[in-house]
Amino acid sequence: MMTEVLNWGGVNVWLFHAINGVHNLWWDRLMIIGAQLTENEHVAILVGFALIIGTIVKRRSDSESNWFRTSLVLGVSYVLTSATVFGVKHMVASARPAELLPREMVRILAVPGDPYSFPSGHAALVAMLVTALWPRLSIPARVAALFFVVWVGLARVAVGAHFPADVIAGALIGALLTWLIRLLVDRILRPVTTSTSPLDVKL
Repeated sequence: MMTEVLNWGGVNVWLFHAINGVHNLWWDRLMIIGAQLTENEHVAILVGFALIIGTIVKRRSDSESNWFRTSLVLGVSYVLTSATVFGVKHMVASARPAELLPREMVRILAVPGDPYSFPSGHAALVAMLVTALWPRLSIPARVAALFFVVWVGLARVAVGAHFPADVIAGALIGALLTWLIRLLVDRILRPVTTSTSPLDVKL
């Protein structure tokens, strides 16, 4: 039943072949780089780089407290997104494209780190990163960030590691969890304002 849902009536597999079937030297190199950018060993570097770039292009209205909140959101979101993806992967236990489709119909350019395909942890991570930084970024930086998300998502399909449904689900998990965490952090750290203190009331 779950396999039928994830297949979208055949559209999922059709899109996989449409993306995975594209092949030329420069495209392959670009996709391999995109697929490897969010590997676990690159996460700390990627987050640090994102914070540096975000600081450079931040809006003039931003303050140090806003960037503290962003760093807090990033840290909490990374932990919860990673845990959620891990849990869903092992609960759904959906195999990789090379295991579900005829081997000769799947072009593999990168070897996945685990046997489960749904959802894409890489897509979840990059969506988490962009969502956490989004309020602090300028418009040009936001456009670049969206292209980055699309690049990584396409790359994970192009190298044969995921179906499009895996990537979309991962991106939604990362974005929605981070958005909820930001709302919670903003609520907790919101300055307390009171109109009149009971002690100030004159009898």
